[in-house]
Amino acid sequence: MVRFLDSTTGAVLRTVSGAPASVSPDLQTMVTVSTTGADQNSASLFVVSTWTGETLALIDEDLSKTMRVDYSPDGSRLLHGSYLQMLSCFHTPQENYRRIVPDTLAVKLGKTISGSVSDLDRADGAGLVIQKFIVPNSNGPSIQFEVQGISPFLAPQSISMTCKAKIDTSGSFKHTIELWNYQIGSWDPVDRIEDTLTTSYKTFNFVAAGDLSRFVDPTTHRTRARLTLTRTGVVSKFVWTTTHDHFNWIVRN
Repeated sequence: MVRFLDSTTGAVLRTVSGAPASVSPDLQTMVTVSTTGADQNSASLFVVSTWTGETLALIDEDLSKTMRVDYSPDGSRLLHGSYLQMLSCFHTPQENYRRIVPDTLAVKLGKTISGSVSDLDRADGAGLVIQKFIVPNSNGPSIQFEVQGISPFLAPQSISMTCKAKIDTSGSFKHTIELWNYQIGSWDPVDRIEDTLTTSYKTFNFVAAGDLSRFVDPTTHRTRARLTLTRTGVVSKFVWTTTHDHFNWIVRN
């Protein structure tokens, strides 16, 4: 079994069955081995997304007694070695998914303290820091920003999002992620996620459902998300900030 861990907290984000395993040079996919059969001596190679854990391709060649599996340096081939002193080489299956990185940022509520849209690319500790907006209605949102990216697919079969964020003070907060529905011209009332936010980094995984073409502009291919932070209880500081270290979409054709 392979476990994906949050590099900051050590929390298990997802698990993928099978071993041994190897990660591709571009860090986008992982190949792992799953044993089959009553004697557990047969095996198949599974190529999975390192971002979602989703199985992208299967090489069902009835391989046996796996010792090691690995990618070629350019990622174009897979090498399988067994205890039977046999080597097998396969072309890496063509991925039918893409990672969308935000290229546009618009802060609607709050003040940008540091960082930019480029800091949302990867979870590396260099985040987008936004200070709360002093709102007349204390029950309303204090921080809100929108991000956009370009989807390579007009009608993706799946859309998932990964977000990693934290807040700099203790208290009660609600973190909301919404998607723009291009068919109705407003934020989608169904596909949204709400969760709490703490002073330690927390990772949110959000999978959209239904007709996913509604989230992609048919002309520009753009997809759009809105992230909102709302105070829901007592807060230890009057002025506080949030840090968003990572936000990406993963789309599959």
